[in-house]
Amino acid sequence: MVVTSEKSKYTRKYEMLRLYNAKRKTVLIPFIMLLFGGLLGLHRFFLGHIKAGIAIPVIATGFVFAMTGFKGIGFPIWFPSAYGLFLVIEYSNISRIIDKRNARMRRELSEEYKL
Repeated sequence: MVVTSEKSKYTRKYEMLRLYNAKRKTVLIPFIMLLFGGLLGLHRFFLGHIKAGIAIPVIATGFVFAMTGFKGIGFPIWFPSAYGLFLVIEYSNISRIIDKRNARMRRELSEEYKL
């Protein structure tokens, strides 16, 4: 039996996957933030997209004022459908952002652990 100071490939892979699972992000927390604070951009701040987090409430406020004519006429009619469309688009964006970040982290960990 040969004793080496280096860890086996399987040990390195196990450690890399354990670290990856501890660090990776899931969609759950940003999705909850999207549901309850979507128009405030909280989900984008959480993901580290500060500019988008600032732009979302500014654009949403301008959109609401433009659509209501500063009087609130028709607000209960068009707002739920517009907000639903916003949720669908932002959920797909959140999923894409998190998938990219997790893939990048896994690639970096693979390089670090030489797998």
